[in-house]
Amino acid sequence: GNPDVNNRLCVTFQGGTLVPAQATLNDPDKLDLWSKTFEGAYKKADEERSYFGWIFQFFLKILLGLTYPTDESLAKHSFRFEMKRSPVGYFDILYLDKDLRITKGNRGTIVV
Repeated sequence: GNPDVNNRLCVTFQGGTLVPAQATLNDPDKLDLWSKTFEGAYKKADEERSYFGWIFQFFLKILLGLTYPTDESLAKHSFRFEMKRSPVGYFDILYLDKDLRITKGNRGTIVV
């Protein structure tokens, strides 16, 4: 895409973090449920992953420099992943006012 388009924003995806909402952090019962939901999730995923899944994960690690979260992250109440060689994209702002934004991504996805 042409980055010189006036209504275009370039986007780089470098990673993400999964954390419980503040209300969950403040409520011991909800935090306990959150912890139980994610407890051992990555170990379980590793045990259930197919050979194709392992190969796919390996290539993502090599191609994108992807670092995966671990079950040990649960103690900090957050799971983070990073991409050192992240894909680049863009979205065009098709319409924008104080109440509504319509965008179209470089793969054709329209978000209202």
